[in-house]
Amino acid sequence: MKLLSSAGAPQNQSRQRGLTLLELLISLSILGGIVVGITKLVQDAGDDTRASVTALHTRTVGEAASAYIKDNYAAIAAIATATTPALIRVPDLVATGYLPAGYSVTNARLQATCVLVLEPTANRLTGLVMTEGGDTLDDLTLGQVASLIGGAGGGLYSTAPTVARGAMGGYSFPVGAYGNPNHAGMRCDGSPGNVSVAEGHPVMSLPYADGAQASSTLYRDAVPGNPALNTMNTPILMGPGSQQTAGDACPTNGAIGRSATGAVLACDGGVWKQGGSAFWQDPVATFAALPACNAAALNQTRVVQTPGVGSGPRAYTCNGAGGWNPLSLNDAGSLVVPGTATVEKLDGKLEIVPVRTAGTACTPSGSLARTAAGGILFCESGLWKGAGGMKPTRMATASSGGVGGGGASVACAANETVTGGGGYCTSALGYNFLYYSGPNGNGWYAICDSPNRTTYMAIYVYAMCAPL
Repeated sequence: MKLLSSAGAPQNQSRQRGLTLLELLISLSILGGIVVGITKLVQDAGDDTRASVTALHTRTVGEAASAYIKDNYAAIAAIATATTPALIRVPDLVATGYLPAGYSVTNARLQATCVLVLEPTANRLTGLVMTEGGDTLDDLTLGQVASLIGGAGGGLYSTAPTVARGAMGGYSFPVGAYGNPNHAGMRCDGSPGNVSVAEGHPVMSLPYADGAQASSTLYRDAVPGNPALNTMNTPILMGPGSQQTAGDACPTNGAIGRSATGAVLACDGGVWKQGGSAFWQDPVATFAALPACNAAALNQTRVVQTPGVGSGPRAYTCNGAGGWNPLSLNDAGSLVVPGTATVEKLDGKLEIVPVRTAGTACTPSGSLARTAAGGILFCESGLWKGAGGMKPTRMATASSGGVGGGGASVACAANETVTGGGGYCTSALGYNFLYYSGPNGNGWYAICDSPNRTTYMAIYVYAMCAPL
């Protein structure tokens, strides 16, 4: 029996469902292509990552080695020759702080890395970062790694495994003496032997580690045959951190700093001291222009160019307590000699200033003075006395009178001695004469007489008294 539709057409009771075999095969083919593509992309991404990490490892070692070579130029130059390279291993760079602790000797391709340095000409170093062992990179991957290293990157390609060729053809030179036994007799990983030169390994040239590039660097150690590397060609600028104060304590002898005004200071005996003019300071125009004399300026010496009295420069030293003491003439032209002055010749007048009185006490013996009248006095036996036989004297006088004659006497003081004397007689009639005149103890005595016994006469006597 058949069912009719509303239009009168017959209908089937079952419908066709699912995929045909052809459709299934097409779907699996598409899925397989996608999986292969994704796998290739993942593999390429992994290769790119390993190439980047390998390049970064090589470049990091190369940059560290470049700094190490510059800082140890003299030591490396003493080891490396034109035919025997000096070996710098990764542990050496780690031990000296140029690479962080734990930095791996091998790169992402398990290739051990080290640096070889030659001295092809005197005092001119060139270096080459080498890799050995591990995976052998194909030329395409090796070129990628070399490009990622940078302009100094390169590799040993299969077409010429003994030639170091830079990225994009940046350089090309035979490995040559870099492949010779090195000074340490070790491989990059530290095992005994010689660093191998083999294809499929990246390298990095270090042309900036040579003498030409190092000439702008000041080296701490002597470089044999090249003193220019230890020579400054421009002034050294001491920054604010180097400012110190003269007289302050310092921890390290030989350290150099500067003062607030720019003077060079050196740590000497644990104290910051100014070199050169530490005590001889700059001259000043006048005495009034001298700076404050305090403890910081103790023993400083300055020259006053124009004195207050006289002419010519005069030197002064600070006593640390506010006084500038003259080394010779002071500002008024005076000279104080507390010790002994030895004068061979004197050209000009010598004015003795102290005024003393003959016969008065003095100290010390040998001192020199003058009287008010200008006579020279010497301090002798505790008393001021005249010079030599010309001792200053005074005249002591006395008088008396009597009819027909008489006598008179005069005495010197206790601190004097009589050196002479005399007497004379007078009367209204003139009939008189000096009968006697002579010493009398520490004085003088005179006697007058007259034939006219009734005549009154005056008797005068004098004594010359000199200080003892």
